[in-house]
Amino acid sequence: MPLLCSKKAQYFEKQATDSRGIVNSVEYETRESLSEHDLVAALMLKEGPMQEWSILRYDPDLKIDFLHAFYTKHAYPVHSHDYYVVCLIERGVQSCVAGRSKDITLPGGIILLNPGEPHSGESASDDGFEYRALYPTCEHMQLVRQGLEGSFHSDLSFDTVRLYDHELEGALRRLHLALHQPASAFERESRFVWVVTRLMQRYMRPVPQQERLKLEPDAIKRAKAYIEAHYAEGVSLKEIAAEVALSPYHFLRVFRDQVGMPPHAYLETVRIRAAQSLLERGEALSQVAQATGFSTQAHFTDRFKRIIGVTPGRYVQHYQVF
Repeated sequence: MPLLCSKKAQYFEKQATDSRGIVNSVEYETRESLSEHDLVAALMLKEGPMQEWSILRYDPDLKIDFLHAFYTKHAYPVHSHDYYVVCLIERGVQSCVAGRSKDITLPGGIILLNPGEPHSGESASDDGFEYRALYPTCEHMQLVRQGLEGSFHSDLSFDTVRLYDHELEGALRRLHLALHQPASAFERESRFVWVVTRLMQRYMRPVPQQERLKLEPDAIKRAKAYIEAHYAEGVSLKEIAAEVALSPYHFLRVFRDQVGMPPHAYLETVRIRAAQSLLERGEALSQVAQATGFSTQAHFTDRFKRIIGVTPGRYVQHYQVF
């Protein structure tokens, strides 16, 4: 996800769903005003311990996004990102489907996802789950690994989805707290480099050349290119299947097997990525919804929040230039 603004506003965002399913949003002060602990305590005191909330922030020095959230009903549909996801479960039990496997993660567990890896997630119980997520880009990984002895000469990939590592758990939590609090840039950078280095040394593997060069079937490559070129239009299964000269059923089965998600989910992933870029550039919400192929702004808002975890409006504030 490109981070285009060098100086961003730091906003807190909270989503509370009442008994009728109506989402209410409350905006809080910048991070200099409230500590993360005080903010979360205030949210729980005001709305109750079972109401959903999320705090999305951006560190302008590290150029990285990070999220702290609690969800009970919210369920992420299958999607993927163009950056890594490092997620620490703080309380509750989380269910994550990545590829063909489903993992249940307990408090203290860490979830690792690679760029482009299809996944979904939700609470595994009625009690909900609280988690902290960090979103390093490929550029972050490249910068950190340049300083490692015996540096890697190929792309890196997490070799596991779920793990329990007490030392890394504590380091991730301390990094998040340093990012949320007004810690020095030196401390934040040091903690970030330490965490990423540990991840590389323990849980990442170089992607073999033959695996990196492995080609998707030509029909799937052309289908993805067609979706990426026409995501703002009302493309259909029949239309894409005809473009790659396959029957709709055969195309649907092959695409899902190769990509890890059905074509409609891939289309939505492409649309949301495009929407993120447009929002970061300051485009109006109504224009973004239209430019990315959503039928209405309400539909765009609903799908964006389901995949990103916050509404487009809060995302805009998160990337607003002072």
